Amino acid sequence: MQHEGTRAWVEHFVWAAGFSGQIGFDFIEDVTGQVYAIECNPRATSGIHLFHPGNGLVRALLEPEVMLGEGIEVTPQSGDDKAMLALPMLGSGIRQIQSSRGSLRAWRTAWRGARDVVYVRQDRRPFFEQFAVVLAAWRLARLQQIMLTEALTHDIEWNGEQR
Repeated sequence: MQHEGTRAWVEHFVWAAGFSGQIGFDFIEDVTGQVYAIECNPRATSGIHLFHPGNGLVRALLEPEVMLGEGIEVTPQSGDDKAMLALPMLGSGIRQIQSSRGSLRAWRTAWRGARDVVYVRQDRRPFFEQFAVVLAAWRLARLQQIMLTEALTHDIEWNGEQR
């Protein structure tokens, strides 16, 4: 979602911190329209899925100095179609069928209306490798008695607790 308040805030933060590189923020907006940063990730986040091939993301990652020198900013195009991670989306549909909470029809509409960000016809291997990743996370979840979603982010998430 485009929000001028968040853009201005991030631009100020990056300038004041002298930051360069990838950074991602999560915001919350109050009833007055004021935005507050609630999370910062100094790395690529799932927002990267919003980019399409041809949006310039690959060039920005491989040639950042050139892009900066040319004054080119790379953002997802607002008219791009909806994106999803098909495997978790499928899991969501299965949970909805099992619990009968939520609308299967709404899920089916969302499924049909979005592209899978991992599946690419010319390179199908990443799509199939997901199953090995989920299996390994499932094993970790069982071993450590945690939720599968926690196991999937176990190597990158830290919430202040000691390990």
